Amino acid sequence: EAQDDEALSIGNQKKMGLRQSVSVGKDGLPDGMLDANGDSIKGMGWFPGYALDIETGERLNIIFSEDSWQTSENGNDMEWNPTSTLLTPGNFPQYDSQNNEFLGGNYLLGGKHFIYIVKGESWVKGTEDYMTDTVSSDFSPNYDEGAWNYSKLLNDNTGTGKWAVFKNVTWVGAPLLAPGRAMNLDNKATVKLRVTKPYKAYETVTEDKFFDRNMDLTLGTTYVVAYENSASTWGGKTVTYDGVDYEVGESFVATATLNFSGSAKARAIEATALNSFNPTYSFNTNNIVAVTGDNDVAKDALDIINIVPNPYYGYSSYEVNQLDNRVKITNLPRKATIKIFTVSGTEVRTLNKDNGMTSIDWDLKNNFGIPISSGLYILHINAPGVGEKIIKWYGALRPIDLDTF
Repeated sequence: EAQDDEALSIGNQKKMGLRQSVSVGKDGLPDGMLDANGDSIKGMGWFPGYALDIETGERLNIIFSEDSWQTSENGNDMEWNPTSTLLTPGNFPQYDSQNNEFLGGNYLLGGKHFIYIVKGESWVKGTEDYMTDTVSSDFSPNYDEGAWNYSKLLNDNTGTGKWAVFKNVTWVGAPLLAPGRAMNLDNKATVKLRVTKPYKAYETVTEDKFFDRNMDLTLGTTYVVAYENSASTWGGKTVTYDGVDYEVGESFVATATLNFSGSAKARAIEATALNSFNPTYSFNTNNIVAVTGDNDVAKDALDIINIVPNPYYGYSSYEVNQLDNRVKITNLPRKATIKIFTVSGTEVRTLNKDNGMTSIDWDLKNNFGIPISSGLYILHINAPGVGEKIIKWYGALRPIDLDTF
């Protein structure tokens, strides 16, 4: 619920509480789901998208809001469908009949269909009772269809559930529909959010690989003592197994007993630590590897032949001194002939290339070693057996420096 005044919201719900309308399915109609008492479940809807943690690859939970008082802005239909209306018309501020300032009446914000991305960590679901686990209760899981968030917000009369949920929100968006556009969910939009993050250990394994002191280990299996996941949470504690203490990051094999001892926050991970759980990355060059002997690829490569800089304004970074004028023809095949003409068709310079380099320099001189004049030139690149390419180039040359020897 995004309405500021609970007297105006459906069910008199407080702001940031669960919407007090019947849950809907993907079609926006009541889904018919009932709770343990046989009553219709409230406060659940479908967001037409998903969020991924690019560091772990895990899917994250999404919460969206709406202002149930704003019926004109789709705020009471349990669907994510913001409008383009930012403000109510009229003068500010606005007041109700009792001369009280009208909360929520000035800024409509498209119905307040705000988006909340909730950070999630797989370890939270490491125990079957993670919904009520007091150790992990302050930390949210990765994607679980919103079950953890819902359980915290349900019947949250004290506000502790809101605190537990929204302190884990890492991204918030306040989207509006573009003016003059209609809501269309048939197309696709991708939003990429990037921030710097410290290089440290991350345990990115599935939740069933985390074990606390009350869970049975599998004999013959290797376990790693978990790092501290975050300030004042589980992990980062010594584990004692078969009379031997193991520090954070150390491994042991379950050989004798089914359980380890130690702090209630201690965790062991059923995994072989790769790079001590520090970030490890993999990549390949399949999409950029060079292809040889393929004439079709060679023809396509003609499109990326270029001359730089273009235009040339008296200087390029390839020049080595004040007397040097230089540009490069780039992305050339092994064999190529470059002919440079004026716009009237007069040949100025011919450059021949037959080596493994991918570029060739032109010193902005003609075939007789005389500097060219400023103007527009046409380059004709001929790659024998492959094809041809035409490029237009403009150069404005600087005056000759007669004081430099």
